[in-house]
Amino acid sequence: PQTQPFDLSKTLKQHVSGLRDAVVRVTAVVEHRPPGEELQVGLSSGSGFLASPDGLIVTNYHVAGRAKRVMVTLFNKERVEAELVGEDPSTDLAVIRIPKELVERYDMKPLRFGNSDRLEVGEFVMALGSPLALARTMTFGVVSN
Repeated sequence: PQTQPFDLSKTLKQHVSGLRDAVVRVTAVVEHRPPGEELQVGLSSGSGFLASPDGLIVTNYHVAGRAKRVMVTLFNKERVEAELVGEDPSTDLAVIRIPKELVERYDMKPLRFGNSDRLEVGEFVMALGSPLALARTMTFGVVSN
């Protein structure tokens, strides 16, 4: 019997379609006062992902950890305010929360943490996010070491 050739593009599209609604863009207003200088206000941005059905989002501490205000852009480009609920500078992780009602309204499915100990050299991996203030990027590569 003939087998169909493997279609990497089709496979990636199928996997991404089930994940992208949980990936968000995080924008934070941050304040910083260098010693002896005036207060500086700026913006920080990065990616996050929905980690629980009650609206918890995992992002980076360097993005939202010291934020005075945090905004989240959802998959449909809706911007909502989020609350900082946890932070750990030593692991560069922060947890923010959006209203549970939004998660339910848009039927957003949380992502699960994987186990990097189970990765093997040669496996494909994907990264979804919003780096450098870009909107919704995807890249993939191969575990090399």
